[in-house]
Amino acid sequence: MSEWITPVLAWLTYLLGWLEMRMFVPIAGSLAAAFFGAYTAQRIIERRETRQKQSKEIRSTSVAITLALHVANTFIAMKKQHIRRLHEDYHRSKKEIVNRLKTRPVATEERVFNFKADLEYLPLAELPTDHLQRIVADEISVVARPLLLPSIIRQVVRSQHDAVTARNRQIDEFKKVSLLGGDFTAGFFGLDHPRGVDNRYGANLDAISAYTDDCIYFSIRLTNDLLEHGRTLQKKYEARFKEKAPRITIADFSKVEKDLLPPVDNYPEWEKMSSGLDVGRTSPKPLWKRLMRRV
Repeated sequence: MSEWITPVLAWLTYLLGWLEMRMFVPIAGSLAAAFFGAYTAQRIIERRETRQKQSKEIRSTSVAITLALHVANTFIAMKKQHIRRLHEDYHRSKKEIVNRLKTRPVATEERVFNFKADLEYLPLAELPTDHLQRIVADEISVVARPLLLPSIIRQVVRSQHDAVTARNRQIDEFKKVSLLGGDFTAGFFGLDHPRGVDNRYGANLDAISAYTDDCIYFSIRLTNDLLEHGRTLQKKYEARFKEKAPRITIADFSKVEKDLLPPVDNYPEWEKMSSGLDVGRTSPKPLWKRLMRRV
């Protein structure tokens, strides 16, 4: 009897194994399909979120460029229309009157000096420096110089406004007294006077000129850094998603009069400071990782 039981058991064992395999293959296939389906769906979601995130940062960068460009153009126009002329005329007239007083110390008719006292009020421009600082800090992935510049711009704009306000108030003081005679001339040019030397007007005018140059330099520097960052984002976006990246605002200061732009040599530390835009650039990832990202 054992002679036929052994083959039967062997056959039954084979049959059970075959049935298990027939049941396992569909189950394993279903599990694999479910896994890869979920993985593919997750990758699609991540890809969509990455596209939205990068697109949003490009648009935020464009907005920041527009705001920084607006600040730069505002102070360039102010310097061209008012500040450059006021500052140059003031110091030219002061130099002439000081030389006249040195060569003719005794009061004579030849000591009479005619000059134009330009007492126009300077405007206080309302600028979106707070908005610019928030966008760069919260919505754009920059470090180092472009991250610091918005707060610097905010500070120098405030300082320029303070100097303009001080000058405007001093003009009010001048208009309360006679604009003829030695008292006004001494107060206007900061000359020796029996009541002492009052050089506030000249100091305020120098401060306005210096802070205006600071505003121009820092806003142009930020604009150029953001332009570089925006173009880098566009290249990465187009390489990743094979489609045209959102556009960014373009700025070009090459046509601005050279004497309206402060020399960069006046800001050596800021020129040497890293823009931080090359931080994090690494060698290309292995091919298999790049292929997996495209799933």
